[in-house]
Amino acid sequence: MADKPLLLIVNDPGSAPYLFYDPINKTYAGVIPELLKELTNNKQLKALGEIKHKYIRYSKSP
Repeated sequence: MADKPLLLIVNDPGSAPYLFYDPINKTYAGVIPELLKELTNNKQLKALGEIKHKYIRYSKSP
């Protein structure tokens, strides 16, 4: 079990279809969030410990 979350840095506006912010649903979407969702819902992996993750928005523009 990891003590610290896996940090996922997301370019603004993102890299669809891999990882991007969905302003309509106000959540992150794409292939990576779907994979993480499957991992966190997997009963065998849950037995090993919690998988923590956190999205961080990154933009070079002010």
